[in-house]
Amino acid sequence: MLRELIGYILQRSAGETLRVMNDANLSMPQMVTLHMLRKCGPFTISVLAERLRLSLAATSHLVERMVQLGFVARTEDASDRRQKQLALTPAGHALIDRLVAARLAETDPILTSLPDDLREQLEGVLELVLAQLRLDTV
Repeated sequence: MLRELIGYILQRSAGETLRVMNDANLSMPQMVTLHMLRKCGPFTISVLAERLRLSLAATSHLVERMVQLGFVARTEDASDRRQKQLALTPAGHALIDRLVAARLAETDPILTSLPDDLREQLEGVLELVLAQLRLDTV
């Protein structure tokens, strides 16, 4: 049931998000990378490759493009000069803000179209699920 709900929301809300991605010349793995760097970063290319389940070569290419676009900064790792640390630039943060705003602008009308009592029930259940997921990741 949850899979169907998520699929429904994603299907109905992809247009504006894809427009922002296309305007920024971003692929889906690049967008995922930006979100990961915002939430968990900074980290090395090898850690990013592991998390994306991509080869080091593919990840390096993906990162190079984002560095060229000005969304990611690559700096020397203080503990191992052979490694490079990746972090979002201010432009990268601004792009993620635009992507999140685009997604919310598309999903809010879907969820606010629900009857108030049903929306409140959904929010209550989602709060419980998120609380549990946060406990599991600590």
